[in-house]
Amino acid sequence: MESSGPSAGPSRKNRVSYFYDPDIGQYYYGQGHPMKPHRVRMANSLVLHYGLHSKLDGYYTPTRASAEDMATFHSEDYIDFLRNVSPDNAAQFARELREYNMYEDCPVFDGLYEYCQIAAGGSLGAAVKLNYQTADIAINWAGGLHHAKRSEASGFCYVNDIVLAVLELLKYHQRVLYLDIDVHHGDGVEEAFLTTDRVMTVSFHKFGGGYFPGTGDIGNMGHGKGKMYALNVPLRDGITDQAYHSLFKPVVDKIMEVYQPEAVVLQCGTDSLAGDRLGVFNLSSEGHAACVRLVKGYGVPLMLLGGGGYKIINVARCWARETGLAVDAGMEEQLPPNEYYDYYGPVGYTLTVQPKAGFDDANGSEYLEGLRRTILQRLSQIKGPPSVGFHERAPDGMQLDDMQAVNLSEPGRAPQRMWDGELDPEPEPRQAPSGGKRRQEVSHRDPRVAKPQSPSMLPSTSRRTASTGSGGGKAAAAAVAAAATATPAASTQRTSQATQRTAASQGTQGTASTGPPGSKTCSNCGTSQTSSWRRDPETHAVLCSACGQYKKLNGTNRPFKLRQRSAASEEAIRQCSHCKATDTSNWRRHPQTREMLCNACGNYLKLHGEMRTLGTTTSSAGRQSAEPSTAGGGGAASKGS
Repeated sequence: MESSGPSAGPSRKNRVSYFYDPDIGQYYYGQGHPMKPHRVRMANSLVLHYGLHSKLDGYYTPTRASAEDMATFHSEDYIDFLRNVSPDNAAQFARELREYNMYEDCPVFDGLYEYCQIAAGGSLGAAVKLNYQTADIAINWAGGLHHAKRSEASGFCYVNDIVLAVLELLKYHQRVLYLDIDVHHGDGVEEAFLTTDRVMTVSFHKFGGGYFPGTGDIGNMGHGKGKMYALNVPLRDGITDQAYHSLFKPVVDKIMEVYQPEAVVLQCGTDSLAGDRLGVFNLSSEGHAACVRLVKGYGVPLMLLGGGGYKIINVARCWARETGLAVDAGMEEQLPPNEYYDYYGPVGYTLTVQPKAGFDDANGSEYLEGLRRTILQRLSQIKGPPSVGFHERAPDGMQLDDMQAVNLSEPGRAPQRMWDGELDPEPEPRQAPSGGKRRQEVSHRDPRVAKPQSPSMLPSTSRRTASTGSGGGKAAAAAVAAAATATPAASTQRTSQATQRTAASQGTQGTASTGPPGSKTCSNCGTSQTSSWRRDPETHAVLCSACGQYKKLNGTNRPFKLRQRSAASEEAIRQCSHCKATDTSNWRRHPQTREMLCNACGNYLKLHGEMRTLGTTTSSAGRQSAEPSTAGGGGAASKGS
């Protein structure tokens, strides 16, 4: 597994940029869900405690992708939905949840939109570093979400950061190679670039037996102009390091020879490792890292992204090892003490993920040889690398000054950035002489680097005055065509997200309710129970997570009637606010006022959009009961909102 790619010339130290947002670990898909964003935080902890950050050329907190950035591939309606949906209001989006496939695999959770912004922002930032030639390798372990489609979530993925990054790379590179070593087929990326020869997608994955996503047969090769530029290597259960590389190395060698990509994106999903909760391969972390070593050896600009991986101690160890490989650092087998050290007890506190003994390999030598022969024959039919005619380059989606450099002497300390409404905001950035605000005190731009071929990329002063917004289409095929032939839309002046939220804010502050002595309560809705506390960006009043997120996204206070509760009212009998019934099979909430409704009133409101008309009688027990005067008011039972 020590093989490497051909030398690209005189050896020199690779400039490695690393993107990590410390907030990534706080997002939670839900109890029992296999996807754990916390794994990225664990991997970063190992990177820091192994001292790998000291060998990085740059350690950045990425600027979170805007809706405009994400709409270069995804539909605007889908992005708007992600921005507005939350666990509190999901019942109001029943149609959209079905349309966008947001169910068990892709649940709605607190902070979903911010989570997507972080993943996409890191990959866009990595692409910008490669475009500006200020990095040879760029890493974003929070990215690699390869299943998301243009208007659909899929396989734990909501926004396809890979497609966004490749579209950004295409602004400066004629051809981009996408390699996928996740155990699942990279269907979202393949589908996005199925009809273009400017991106070759290659996926090594498990196929057959109904394994998710069910695509990626060897016969799928692309369409139209993209025919022969989508390669699939379907594998069977239990493949080992040796068998995997008997295919990976000759296939990638041949691709580099005939396609000659100018940049490579490598999706490093770790569910192909032995022992993964959802994976069926039997690779060691050394075998997985050998793929990175091979691709790195070609000397082509390289982006390393995360992906699948559902045994978090394996994910963290594998990505830490591959970060060390990128910076050419030796790493001790014994893990260094860190805040998650006890997690690694069951594996002996060691770095390497070992293959499972007794795991049968269903990939026979004849099957592997047939795959290798078929794929190499197809690659031989490609007559030289495809070329791209001269065209006007589309505007950049992000600028170098959008990134926030972390002080490598204190990597655990978050960089200074614009406050987004969370508690304990960091100090405001100092004013630049031009009147604009800077995100950081020291620019990480290398003044010696000559920017490529575009007036918009000419060197600027270290202080940021204005940046360019992104244009482009809404689908990858249209975006690729626009990059090759069309004149892009004029760029627009971009302001910071914090300034936009302040300018859009028009709401008035709600009345604070009184909670138990010494307790914290939301100044808008009065609740004292929430997953996290925020502050109003205008008044700095305390808000619960739901009210804070609503204010952040919409610029106004969350519109519902404040409930003034007392200790006595908490003990009171629950009663429907409309018909006054106290006995019902299920309680519901009014979607706007949040008042309590019985099952009948709640169902009627949901079906008809208005409260039912009551015919009131008095029961023998002395309480009010009500029947609707309109037939069908009871409605059929449906899922609670």
